[in-house]
Amino acid sequence: MPRQAPLLMPDLTRQFGNMNVMRPAVTDGSNTFRAYALLSLVAGVLTLIPSDGVLCYGQTPDKSHTSTEGPPEILPRPAGEGENHYCFSPLDAQFEINVGVVTAGVPVIGASAAKPADVVIGGVYGIATATSGQYSGFQFLDPTETTATLFSVVSFVDQVLSDDYNGRVRVKIIPSKIQG
Repeated sequence: MPRQAPLLMPDLTRQFGNMNVMRPAVTDGSNTFRAYALLSLVAGVLTLIPSDGVLCYGQTPDKSHTSTEGPPEILPRPAGEGENHYCFSPLDAQFEINVGVVTAGVPVIGASAAKPADVVIGGVYGIATATSGQYSGFQFLDPTETTATLFSVVSFVDQVLSDDYNGRVRVKIIPSKIQG
C-alpha cells in the first residue's frame, strides 16, 4: 500500500574523496532560502535554484541571513558575515531528494503525487522548487522535466517503496551543470 513519504530538503549523503568539501564563502545578496537548499550563482550571488534551473554551485547547510545578523547556527565564523555562506561542493556528491511535481508553486502530495516508480536509474531529470505554501523553498526531482535537466538518478533509497508518494531517490548533479 502506498505511503506518503516525509517531505524533506535535499540531503547530502555521500561525497567521494574528501567528505563535505566546502567552497569559498559567497554572499546571498539578500536572497532567501532554507538550510540545505541547492543553490546556483547568478551574477556572483547565491540564489535558490528555481524550477527548471540547470546550474548548481552547491548546497548550503545554513539558511539565508540579513546583512546585520551574526554567525550562522551551523558553521562557526566571525560575526558580521551575515549574508556570506559556505556551500558543500556538488562534485562527486550524492543527494537524497524527494520525487515531486510543483503546480502553481505548491508541491503535489498525496495520491496524485509523483513516486520513485516515475523515474529510472541513470535517467536525467530537472528540479522543481516550491514557491508558496508551507513547503515554499523545498526542492524536488521533477520526473516530468526531461529537457532542462540537473539530476542523474543513482539509486533508489532503502526503505522507500517505488509507489510511495513523493518518495526519495539518490541523485548526483550532472557534472556539466556544476558551476565553478
